[in-house]
Amino acid sequence: MGRKKITNLFPDYIRTGNADHAELSHLVLLAKGGRSMNDFAKDCEVNTSTISRIINMKNATACSDEVLISISKAADPSSGVTLDKLLAANGMVKMVPTTEEGAVVSPIQITYSVADDKTPKRFLEYASALGDTFKSMETRYAEGSRETLQNALLLAGYSVELLGHEKIIWPRNKQFYADFAIWTNALQDEGIDMWLFDCKSYTTGIGRGTISSMNRLFGMAYLDSPREHGIKVSIVVNHSLMIEQARECFAGYKIRDFFSFILVDPLERKVLDEFCIPRIDGTEKSVFKTKDRR
Repeated sequence: MGRKKITNLFPDYIRTGNADHAELSHLVLLAKGGRSMNDFAKDCEVNTSTISRIINMKNATACSDEVLISISKAADPSSGVTLDKLLAANGMVKMVPTTEEGAVVSPIQITYSVADDKTPKRFLEYASALGDTFKSMETRYAEGSRETLQNALLLAGYSVELLGHEKIIWPRNKQFYADFAIWTNALQDEGIDMWLFDCKSYTTGIGRGTISSMNRLFGMAYLDSPREHGIKVSIVVNHSLMIEQARECFAGYKIRDFFSFILVDPLERKVLDEFCIPRIDGTEKSVFKTKDRR
């Protein structure tokens, strides 16, 4: 069965969390105003059941972009419900700095100096307060990488579920603590549903710990194969020299498990390259449209 292609109607936004179904219900009730459920659904040009599921918080996932657009257009003018508010309740944050009313500046923008001095002061203060949770350079880099990879998978049409902000522990041996983990169907054909990521930044020194980290992963995989648990593990890097070094070192390997190096640009929120270490059965491939194309 082919997966459903997800169309990104809001390229300036990124999903940073799960939908707040209670807030969505509240906003849709306000948008409905004095109209009946049927009349409001008709004005939105969607099924009544769609509106009913949102109001009664019956949806297990976030609402579709198309439905939110329809609701915002049909909202009671006196309700104060806007598309930005609906997107925010749906777990979306606007990432492009702007002076327009209603813009949201994220901690990542402050961290990487994307927001400029024209950004409204109250938004900078808001972002700065949130940014207190990202105190170290490594943590900021890991958060930016998470947003980059999460969005790349969504744009490619795959499902994505973040497994919390806590460190993710490799099963059984409990020696590997990932910076973050994503539950996705991107590699379901290979029997993989959990993807663990370990971030290594160029700012800590070129190649410092990157190759040794992968060698350590090989050793742990010998004792407890991540493939047997439906897990892929990737080391995320932010400099081309780091991934080229990894490619040169590991290109001649043939392994059983799913390991890769991923090159990201956190500022541009792009996946630039993925080097998948060759597998014994030849199934290594990248789900991202990168130059490696494997």
